[in-house]
Amino acid sequence: MSDQIPLVCSEPPRDGGGDDELNLATYAQRAYLEYALSVVKGRALPDVCDGQKPVQRRILYSMSAWAWALAGRMATPGPAR
Repeated sequence: MSDQIPLVCSEPPRDGGGDDELNLATYAQRAYLEYALSVVKGRALPDVCDGQKPVQRRILYSMSAWAWALAGRMATPGPAR
């Protein structure tokens, strides 16, 4: 367990040698972790200004746009059948 890589790491581990080799498993782990953290920060956490997640903000925006469109149509009803 002592050879595991810490989750938050900004630089590749150095072996003390002159060459900076990074194996595929270490690269994939770091790349996935960076991507996962960016997704969590960008999509899953609510924004500070309004407390909404991006998907919730899009839904509310589209609902308000549809409400305006429907309100205009409801003002001029069609003929009754």
